[in-house]
Amino acid sequence: MTIAKQIDPSPPAPSRQDPANFDIKGDAMLAFLETRLVPQINAISTQLNGQADAAIASGVSAAQSAAVAAQSRADAATSAAGAVTAAATATSGANTATAKAAEALASAASASAVTGIPVVTGKARFSLRVNAAGTAMEWVQDGNALGFAPVQQGGGVGQLANKVFIGWSGGGLK
Repeated sequence: MTIAKQIDPSPPAPSRQDPANFDIKGDAMLAFLETRLVPQINAISTQLNGQADAAIASGVSAAQSAAVAAQSRADAATSAAGAVTAAATATSGANTATAKAAEALASAASASAVTGIPVVTGKARFSLRVNAAGTAMEWVQDGNALGFAPVQQGGGVGQLANKVFIGWSGGGLK
């Protein structure tokens, strides 16, 4: 911020080489010193003090901001270290879980071979049925377990929701 106040130029100084005007110039100089120079210096001093106070406050604020930033940086470093530790723990746990899952699958396969009970792991949306020879069980995808594709009438675009049932009564189609 610039200093807006300025000191006015002084009147001509008295000189012993001009004795006729010495008293007049001396009185004018004293009047200038008392009525204009002192108040102007005081006004500039007040403005400088205000700017110094503002600079000090700005410096304090900057120091406080720097302290907060340093604490944030320290907190971030602590959080990052915690995240690294958690990631390492999670990775170790995932590796352990994967190994345990592999052991469980192997155990299930062994149990299936011994007991004849089929393993269900990975068989979502499959149905278990007796094979065509009637000698063993087999997994088939849903929809094929009936051996045919069922048809539903009604409920399509431009149709009502009622159903049409078709069947055989032994004597004819009904």
